[in-house]
Amino acid sequence: MADVGLRVRSENGYVESSVTTRFSKMIGSYTFPLYNPVNSNNKWVAPPEANGGLVVNDFLGGEPFYYFTCEGQRSAYGMLVPSVTISGNSIIWKWEPDVVNYHVRMEMFPSQPTTSTVGGITLHYGVYS
Repeated sequence: MADVGLRVRSENGYVESSVTTRFSKMIGSYTFPLYNPVNSNNKWVAPPEANGGLVVNDFLGGEPFYYFTCEGQRSAYGMLVPSVTISGNSIIWKWEPDVVNYHVRMEMFPSQPTTSTVGGITLHYGVYS
């Protein structure tokens, strides 16, 4: 049986990339608005409305994947992202309090102590099939 798939070759004929068993399909994206963290018992946490999820029926057609891009979050020391769970046709995110607290404290500057440190990212999702 012949190989079936996609091969990308350089000008010299060298195989740069080969996909012979699976393809990925981007389904959609969700952009998180910028949130200001809330101080609760001397600990910075994401506001409750920052947690949530989506129903993505196309997840049932393959193996789900996701990744994040930064869209305006103030993050001099690295991007803050929520914990993500995919189950069936649902994708759910939750901002973990300890992670938010650490990130916000690292980003505190006198001119903008805590603003725009939660959210401001885009979650991109799709399936491998």
